[in-house]
Amino acid sequence: QFKDYDDQVELGTRNFKVALRRLRRFAREGAELELDLDDTIASTARNAGHLDLRMVPERHNTVKVLMLLDVGGSMDDHIGRVEELFSAARSEFRNLEVYYFHNCPYESLWQSNRRRQNERFDTWDVLRKYNPDWRLIIVGDATMSPYEILQPGGSVEHYNKEPGAQWMRRLL
Repeated sequence: QFKDYDDQVELGTRNFKVALRRLRRFAREGAELELDLDDTIASTARNAGHLDLRMVPERHNTVKVLMLLDVGGSMDDHIGRVEELFSAARSEFRNLEVYYFHNCPYESLWQSNRRRQNERFDTWDVLRKYNPDWRLIIVGDATMSPYEILQPGGSVEHYNKEPGAQWMRRLL
């Protein structure tokens, strides 16, 4: 039984947050307004001191992140670091979707390790659901048999009709 990564870990997430901030892209969207202080000051000065409030839509991080996390086996040695990354990503991105895989993403992924046998998501469906506006982050340690990447039937958990490399090409 694999364990879900904890997205509430705080200690040590600062470096991940700083790195993930570089992925942010802000845009002014929606009806929520905020005061544009610089424009208000300039406009008030042009109006001989008569207050002229200038409002703009709030800025929001528009980056959407799809994160695929390797879990179990050799990844057990990295649980702490992955939880820090996961927690930082959860706090930095409002639009974050997470799926798990073991060793290599194949034809199915899952969102809860407790239900991974019962509630799998077809990787084709995931590819169709998340359009090119989404940024993909794949986290894993690449510790696996070369057969898992190169051969049909190379997976250690199930019979995979297509090699892992084929699925990696589709994802990327």
